[in-house]
Parts: sequence; structure tokens; C-alpha cells
Amino acid sequence: MPKLLKPIKITDHKYLIKIFGESLNEEEEWSILDQELGSPQRGTIDLLGVDPEKRANIITIGTKDIEQDIVRCFRGYRWFKENQEIMKRIFSPQKINYDLSVKLVLFLEQDVPDASKMVQELCRVPIDLYRYLCFGPNDNPSIYIEPLDSQRPVTAPPAGTGDKTQPSPQPEIRATAPPDIEEIKKRLKIELADLNEKEIQEFLDLDMP
Repeated sequence: MPKLLKPIKITDHKYLIKIFGESLNEEEEWSILDQELGSPQRGTIDLLGVDPEKRANIITIGTKDIEQDIVRCFRGYRWFKENQEIMKRIFSPQKINYDLSVKLVLFLEQDVPDASKMVQELCRVPIDLYRYLCFGPNDNPSIYIEPLDSQRPVTAPPAGTGDKTQPSPQPEIRATAPPDIEEIKKRLKIELADLNEKEIQEFLDLDMP
């Protein structure tokens, strides 16, 4: 007989990390190596995992504050990069391929319009955003996850469509002003992460003068 599943609210962040670690370990896409790494002063990682290519995945379990979740995600990445020599001693190259770029994975409690598109356009580090829901009893919940819509691949028009007799219009080239990095920092609240200019440029795909 079909069951009616109702989402539940889990407010204990440590418990969320625990059940996500157990659930993601059962998926082929991730293998979880450790959890709750780092320090509050320099950055923390909720879950450290690898994908089938052994690429390091820094996984952040979001709460209701997306701005703080993004900052935590970035600070966790910074902590990982700053302590990579120590990480190599703990997790050998057989477990993590340090030659591959790190991927950030952020699970959000709700779908935030344009969040995935905005972050992916500004972020040089690969980042995937998902929405999640918890179901079932609090002491043994199940987790449902799905990628945010703007992450889904865009299919190109089939070959041979369109009017071949008309030349393709050339894009209009306009002079653009240098990006206002201070304004972008305020919008994403990156200043809360205590990042210096070099670290910010590592996250933001911007051509600085």
C-alpha cells in the first residue's frame, strides 16, 4: 500500500552530518573519508569524500541560512588547501588524487532561485548544489536529494535546424567596466569568511585590472 511521506525538520547539525555521511556512503557517487574536520577559526568541513575518480569532495550540509552555508563551504575549502600537506599524511594519494581540482558540494534545505547559476558563474572551483529533504522518524530518517534545476545540462538544438541561407548574427562587442569586487563580496557575504584578495580571486572567476 502506498505511503504518504511528509518531510521532517532536523535542526541538530551534527546529527545531519552523521546521517548524511551514512547515506552518501551507500551511493556510488561518493565515498566518505571523514567528517567534522578543521577549526572554527580557520574553516570547517562537514564531510570529506571522494568521487569515483578519487577527486576530493568538500561536502557542506546546509541549514536555513544559504549565505552562511556558502561561506562555510568556502572556508572549508581554504582550510583544506592550507593543510594539504597534513592531509596527504592522513589520506594517502591512493585515497585522494591531489592532482585533481577539489570539488565543493553544497546540500541546501530548500531550492533557492538562481543560487546554483550564480555560484557556478562566479566560482572557479567546481561546485555542485543539491536540495535535500528528510523523511521518516527522527531517530532513523531517510534523505531525498536532487540537483538544483540550473545544474542540469542544456541540450543544444539538433543539427540541421534553422535557416541556412541567413548568416549567423555576430555578437555585439561592448566595452565592460571592471567588476565591482567589493559589491560582489557584499552580495555573497564573502567578507565574513576573512579571505584575502588572492583567496577571493581563487573563488571568483573575474578578470581584475
